[in-house]
Amino acid sequence: MLAANKRLNTAYLLKESFGQLWDYEREGWARRFFENWRASLKWQRLKPYEKFAEMIEQHWDGIASLQQKALVR
Repeated sequence: MLAANKRLNTAYLLKESFGQLWDYEREGWARRFFENWRASLKWQRLKPYEKFAEMIEQHWDGIASLQQKALVR
């Protein structure tokens, strides 16, 4: 089914790859991953993902702080 619908396949791969963000131990590495992930949206025409990326951008400080606290435990 995913092979038959390229946009659905792309959306699925983007969703799955985003989970890697939580694997980074340093904020700079996580930020670089997010910037690259966000750049990969450029030509995809997936408005919900663009809105999601904007939300992540707006809340980046809180996300980075939460991630650092999780690593300390």
